[in-house]
Formats: sequence, structure tokens, C-alpha cells
Amino acid sequence: MVAVLLAFARYYSIDIPRAGETPIGCDPFGYSRQAELFREKGVAGLDTRLMPPVAQDLVSAMRDSGLPASSWEQAVAPHCHHYKTAVDRIVLQYPPGTGFLMSLAPDGIEQRTLRLGSFTMAVLALLALGFSVRHWQGAALLAIAGAATFQMLAKDIGSPSAAPSVALGALLGLGTVTAARSSKVWPFLLLGLLTGLATAVRLPNLFFGIAPGIFLAVRLLQHRRGRDLAGLGCLLAGTLIGLLPVLIANQINAGSILATTYASVDANTSLSLETLRHGLDRLFLSTDASSSLSMLAAVICAAALPTARMPAVAAICAFIALLAFLASKPIVLAYYLAPLSAFAICGVLAAEVRPRALFRGVGMAALPAAALAIWYASAAFPLTPYPVDSAVQEKLGPNTIVWGDVFSGYYVMESDAYSAKIVFASQEVQDRLIQEMQERGVTQLISDSTGATAQLVERLKPRLTFLGQAYGQNVYQLDAN
Repeated sequence: MVAVLLAFARYYSIDIPRAGETPIGCDPFGYSRQAELFREKGVAGLDTRLMPPVAQDLVSAMRDSGLPASSWEQAVAPHCHHYKTAVDRIVLQYPPGTGFLMSLAPDGIEQRTLRLGSFTMAVLALLALGFSVRHWQGAALLAIAGAATFQMLAKDIGSPSAAPSVALGALLGLGTVTAARSSKVWPFLLLGLLTGLATAVRLPNLFFGIAPGIFLAVRLLQHRRGRDLAGLGCLLAGTLIGLLPVLIANQINAGSILATTYASVDANTSLSLETLRHGLDRLFLSTDASSSLSMLAAVICAAALPTARMPAVAAICAFIALLAFLASKPIVLAYYLAPLSAFAICGVLAAEVRPRALFRGVGMAALPAAALAIWYASAAFPLTPYPVDSAVQEKLGPNTIVWGDVFSGYYVMESDAYSAKIVFASQEVQDRLIQEMQERGVTQLISDSTGATAQLVERLKPRLTFLGQAYGQNVYQLDAN
């Protein structure tokens, strides 16, 4: 079983040293900019506003246009950013935890360092359990669950927040059973604190708190002991304290601790049967659903373990709650299951081992986990940046806006120009944005990187001049007349 886990770990981590650090799309750009803010400003990096002069003109023009903000709030900003009416500025949508962790690593390899460090921590937790389980059912379950977790992480190598979430899930799973076995209540305070802090890495990690909460609530109903009630109180108090970074970031960037920094399209949920069916289809019936099905099977099989019924029931309840949440969202991605699944598997299997055996397992697992980290350090290498043609470089300045899509983050982080994902608006709003910038004398470029931008280029073709390539994409200049 340990050999199986190591084989899967080696197979799925092989691409990590060569994974990109480029700010392409939503997650890599958002977390990279967040890390940059923390490096430059420290705690003040919680303020994620992005309002250079061009962005101020753009927001001012659209605010005065009379069009509803929901129609242009995303089109005036680069990926993973949007205009927030409550604070009257463009902000980053993500909670601060992942960017903060990335800021602790050297610039240029921060995404890979965070991913491999988290991967190694998850492997260490799973191997420690593997050296300690007492029943063959537990060993088989661990092999299946570990393979499915690594598979999910391999598919989501572009999202820096997934790997630390899995590592936190593994630690919290071990911590839940350890706290449940303790005669003290303070371990539940630490467990809640870590749960709240995990939410700063990825908001759905708040579901980590459901399983220990259910476990304590059932035990309280069964035995009616004051210690269990105190444990619940400590769990809740610790979670609230751990949520402080997220709440402070919400206050700064959304105007209220209870407001979300996400755009309205991402924050909306719908628990109708139709959205639930669509979400579950995406998770379990699509072509990339093998990891979801493997993980679901592993969690269900956990209930069959001889000595882990109660932890398994609590973990499965949390798993079902997360499924309902994900199925109500417009974007349903299987990798969201991996963190909670790691939590469930580690929590259930920890009930199968004795504390001393687990301690010995950690020591035995440290060597292969360290070997994985050493292999990464020897295999990682600097990445060659995308070139920018001189004709394009000459146009990139403070009075330039690059209309684009997935490469908008590149221009914000690597040049003096501003960039916005204009294709996230209707044609009417697109024309209004272009007109407003033209009236203000702003140089307008279009980066053709997706099907949506290709349609924009085709529509404006008579007014475009081809400049060259930047970051591997064709760039056109919009005629000022």
C-alpha cells in the first residue's frame, strides 16, 4: 500500500517542477498578484485595490453611463478582479491565505514551492497513516483515496490554492480524531483556529468544521457531558478567531465583514433541482469525473471500517454538504472535493490507529517525503518568460489599455499598461467601453488569446492594425478615429 501511494505521488508530482509560474487566467494571476502585494506592503497587502489612472477613468465613465454595474463590473478589470460598488474600486476576489503563503517563497518559484510543499505534507500525512493502520480495509481505502487525491491535484495544477487546501485537510483530519481522543478541550480550540485559517486559503474549506462539529454534537447527545459542550464552544471560538483574516479582507475590499469579495455572478447560488442536477452531472458524469467517483467511493467505503463508524458518518455528512454547495454554483470543478476528501480519509483512518503507532508512522514517512522534496529541489529550474515584440512594447505604457481575456494578468504584472477582460460584457457594453477610452485619448490594444477575443477582433477588423506578438498572442492596435 505504501508503495502504491509513493508511486502515485511520484507520477502525479512529476510535472510540478516544470509547472508554469505565469499569471495566465484567473487563479495563477490572482494569487501571484496577492503574493506580490504581501511582499511589497506586508499586512497592508490585504487591500487589493487596482486603480491606476486608466482604470479610474474607465470606472468613472461607466459609473456615469447609467448602465447597471452588474453589466460592466467584470469587463473593466483583469481576470479575478472586478469593480465593487460598495467600495467604489476594482478589487481582487480571492481570500488572502494562498497569496500570503506564496509570498513566503522566493519570487519566481512561489507557485511551485507552495504546491510541492503542500503535496509533500499531504504525502507525509497519508504515509504516516499507511504505516499505522490496523486493518486491510483501511490500507486499501488509503491507497484508493491517496491515488484519487493526487489525481485531482494533477488535474488542477493551474490553481495554487488546491494543494495547500489538501495539506490542511490532511492535518485537520488527523487533528480531529486526536482532539476527540483527548480528555482536554483546548485541542478543539486549535482545531477551530486551523479550520478558520484554512478558509483564508479557500472559502469552501470552512466545511472542514462540519465533521468535528457533528462528531461532538452526537457525542454530547449520547453522553450529555459538559466536556463535549465545552469542546463545541472551543471549536466555534477557534473558528471565529481563525476567520479574522478573511473578515478583515472583506471589510477592506467589500465594505463589510459579511460581504463577499467575489463578483455577483460568482456569489449567486441557486439550490433548484435543475442546478443541482447539472452540478452533479459535472462532478460525476462528465469525462473528467474519474477522480470524483474514486473519492466518493473511498469516503463511502470508510463507513465499513470496523472501528471508525462515527468519524465516517460525520465525514460523510460534511462531504454531502460540500456536494450540495458545489452543485449550486455556476462553476463546478471536481478538485473542490479533494481537500474535504483528504480531511475525511485522514480523520476516519486516524480512528483506526493508536497514537504511538501514528507517531512512529510519521517518523517512518519522513524519509520518503523528504526524498520527494529533495527531488523537486534538484529538478526545478527557472522558466523562460514569453517574449514581447518591440512594436508592442513601445505601446505599453501608463496611458494604454489592453483589451483581452486570459492573458490580462500578464500586462498588469509585467508591463506598465492596464488590461481588462472586455469580452465579459455584452457587445453594447464593449462598444461603450471602447468609445469612452477613445474619447479620453487612451491607446487601445487587443490581445487575441481566446475564441471570445477572436470574435472581437473579427468584429473590429476594419479598425485594427496588427502590431506583433506579446506573451505568445497576436496583438492589434485600435484605430483612434
